[in-house]
Amino acid sequence: MNRTVKYRIAAVVSAVLCLLVAWAVSAYESVRISTIEGDIKTVTVSNDSAMALIDSVEKRGKAGFVAAVHDSRQEQVEFLNLIRTVADQNHVRLTRWTSATANSVSTPANISPELKAQLSAIMPSCNQISVCGSYGELRSFLAALVKVDRLVVVGHLKWTRNAKPPDESLMFNITRFVSKI
Repeated sequence: MNRTVKYRIAAVVSAVLCLLVAWAVSAYESVRISTIEGDIKTVTVSNDSAMALIDSVEKRGKAGFVAAVHDSRQEQVEFLNLIRTVADQNHVRLTRWTSATANSVSTPANISPELKAQLSAIMPSCNQISVCGSYGELRSFLAALVKVDRLVVVGHLKWTRNAKPPDESLMFNITRFVSKI
């Protein structure tokens, strides 16, 4: 074999080797880029959930719950769905629901006019609810109801036993607060 043929073979082999090295480097970088893109998506989702959590904490305020919800067509439906969800989680049957809106929140005389104006925009909405279940289920239902993130006032409880021994009935008033602003 003469020298020229050796150089040609060496040139072809080195070109093929260069192409293989370039392909390997680009494949490695492609895998690395897809890993980085996956990490970016994970961080973005985590960041979005953290921002939603921050927004919910800011909405709740210092007390840790939402004091009044804006009055809308869906407000009562959303509240009833909340009650139904709590009832389902505690295996309690919701047997009756009535709703009545009170006139306004009573305000003390010695508060500032700004605070008085804010309080005048809040309406209490009273609901009478009847639920049925065992003693333990009703008790856990009330405990879970008091822990919801919305301000509710539970009162006028009437606990009665049903004709069927494990079941008991609970009738109570629950007041939520709705803002006109």
